[in-house]
Amino acid sequence: MVLTQKFNATLNYLRSAIGRGRAPADIATPRERPSEPSSLIRRVVVGGVLGLVGVVAAYVVIGELSGTVNNSDLTSPAPKGGSAFVATMAGTIERELNNGWCPSGSILSPGHIRYDVCGFQEGEQLVMIRMTMQAANHLTREGSASSADPDMTAALNAMNRGNKWSPIFANSTVDQYRKAVTYLNSYNHRLSQGGAVAAEPRIDTLSGVIVDLSSLIGDESTQLRKAAADDALFSIHARTALFHGFGVLAASCLDLRAIEQDFATVIKLQSAADIFHQAVVSTCATIGIDPLLVVNGSDFGLMPSHLRLLAGYTSSALNDLAYVQNSIAAGAAPHAPSTR
Repeated sequence: MVLTQKFNATLNYLRSAIGRGRAPADIATPRERPSEPSSLIRRVVVGGVLGLVGVVAAYVVIGELSGTVNNSDLTSPAPKGGSAFVATMAGTIERELNNGWCPSGSILSPGHIRYDVCGFQEGEQLVMIRMTMQAANHLTREGSASSADPDMTAALNAMNRGNKWSPIFANSTVDQYRKAVTYLNSYNHRLSQGGAVAAEPRIDTLSGVIVDLSSLIGDESTQLRKAAADDALFSIHARTALFHGFGVLAASCLDLRAIEQDFATVIKLQSAADIFHQAVVSTCATIGIDPLLVVNGSDFGLMPSHLRLLAGYTSSALNDLAYVQNSIAAGAAPHAPSTR
């Protein structure tokens, strides 16, 4: 009975409130109720934005983890009777291809954002192409009138191209560089079997290699100093420029060490063994360096300038290569080498 009375009282109250044109405060009118379609749209939009943010974050994180600068030492043994110089060129190219060739990577690849990796490999690339050109046009020919070796010519043609990404695998830079490695290894195999012209250790061919490397390192030294003067304290361009310099020195180091082996007789006859080895040491001084943070500060301020510091290493290597060139021409080292 009591429950029935309470129910009737509540029902009368509601009828009275509706009759006066208003609803109780705790009863939501249809106008106040949330619209289900609008709520669904908001959820879709918010979810889409959060998903996009997640994709971008994953792209950056995966890119940072997937690409690495491989500024480490490398030994590429040549077959018996083969060329250490050619084996080193092939080994250097192959290592970077296996590491992921960043300069021609698609923007869809997360590793594309690694400016340090791209800069390092582009620095190496300058030396790779120039040394392949030296090998094809000079080192593997008996004279200017002789024909170039077919494998070395094919390797040069494959290397001497810009960085290009293509959805067609056969047209990409990576595919062409892998072909170059095959041609270089084929030459060395034929050389070890006596079926190819050996890299004749002459003074003029050795001098040409030293001049080319000196030119590349000298240009790099200039670019590092320019970047140090123009770039901010922390910048992507400064990081790219620094690792580009590391790449030039790394590839030059590996090639010079191989040349020291292939041209040992000529270097010794010119009384340049000590100064040549010192040039190898100074060029290889930055092997293994991979700074986490690149700072482009002032010369004598609280913050260092990594770019100017590396420019000093390039100048030291360039100085020693100049002594090598003088020693080759004069037959003896005119001055003591640097001791960096």
